[in-house]
Amino acid sequence: MLLYYFVGYRDEAIGRQYGRCRSTINHRRNVALKQLRKEWEKLKHEEQKAVAGELEAVDAVLRHYTAYIKYLSMYKGHINDDTQDRLKAKLIEAILKFRFDR
Repeated sequence: MLLYYFVGYRDEAIGRQYGRCRSTINHRRNVALKQLRKEWEKLKHEEQKAVAGELEAVDAVLRHYTAYIKYLSMYKGHINDDTQDRLKAKLIEAILKFRFDR
């Protein structure tokens, strides 16, 4: 999800990186979106504070996504630090740009 929405990779590129076909990547993203919708209600209050720029809330959101970011940063069995840092930066950028009033 992070590679698709925040980094701008398409399903084909993500699939090549992880050795999966495009349809598998698409399916996993859709499953993840459903899961995120469920988690959204749990995190809504913290994320609203994070969008307001409260550092503790931004940190709480980052902690929530840390394991997923590490998973997405894996390449050939190792965490790619550059990818991990880029995903964290994009997530912070997206948090601060996000508006609930849309």
